[in-house]
Amino acid sequence: MNTVNSWWANMPNERFWLVVARLDEMKDVLVIPEEHSSGVAGWVSQLPGYVPRRDVVFQFDPDSHAIAAWSRAKGPATRQDGGRQERNGQAHRASWLLKLHGWRLLHTPVKADEIARVQYELFPALRTLEERVGDPLYYPFAMGSPTETHALPGRFFKLPAMFVEQVASLDGVARDTRTTEHDTTSHRAASWWSALDGLLEDRKTARAR
Repeated sequence: MNTVNSWWANMPNERFWLVVARLDEMKDVLVIPEEHSSGVAGWVSQLPGYVPRRDVVFQFDPDSHAIAAWSRAKGPATRQDGGRQERNGQAHRASWLLKLHGWRLLHTPVKADEIARVQYELFPALRTLEERVGDPLYYPFAMGSPTETHALPGRFFKLPAMFVEQVASLDGVARDTRTTEHDTTSHRAASWWSALDGLLEDRKTARAR
């Protein structure tokens, strides 16, 4: 089992996740097959078990290649062991069962070209975040091009708040779902941009020494 880098644990503004699932897969309970720890998607296989209650789960639809919907988690996913034999002799894989509520479509889906543009502009900030909190960030999309991207192998990922804040339809969800609990702790991480300013200032000070 892979060790999870829960870099978001003390950052109340980091309450966003992303699942790769077709629109007809999103119900009250989302079933996420567990990836083998040594497989290409094993790096994100344990993330569903770390989702706090009320966090926002955005949905990337692989058919339309867009972030198209969202819902809220009722709490961390529970793991259902595999082992039962199918007729062909293959054992069922273990799965994560994530309870959700409030599923709805985004007013404006976020298409792959917009995702590529935003993350290209955010690349220095994402690298700074990674240097500060460690690798991996469990970021969901391939980077390198300002015009195209695709989801990385896996089903469930962490979506940094700085990305959400830069996309109008996602930021609207963030504002609508901000709870009293998050508001009372907002002085610890009011915005990723103010937090980033502090990170960059620390780096400048260290270089000057």
